[in-house]
Amino acid sequence: MGNQSDQHEAKRVAIAEQLRAGLDTLAVSRMFNVSKSTVIRVKNKLQMGATLQTHVRSGRPRSVRTRSVVARAKRIISEDPTTKIGTLSKRLHVSDRTCLRMVKNDLKL
Repeated sequence: MGNQSDQHEAKRVAIAEQLRAGLDTLAVSRMFNVSKSTVIRVKNKLQMGATLQTHVRSGRPRSVRTRSVVARAKRIISEDPTTKIGTLSKRLHVSDRTCLRMVKNDLKL
């Protein structure tokens, strides 16, 4: 979890504390300089008993050029230096452009 998400989580916890202390939504939103909808969202989570922690989200990975993929590309190319980018991309299940970047930037070929 990054520093910014830690700060957001801490702010949600502080908002929850103020709501538990009895402050109204508008006062809490002004106190923390956040929108009323943010305070209402925290309030609803409290009422449902849900956690205020940031959760790991699913979705597209940030990078497919991981060390393991680069290592596999290096092994494939070392076995057959005439391997074409299209063939490499199909074997690694990544785009042609990603393979070009790996060959040029990561493998320096």
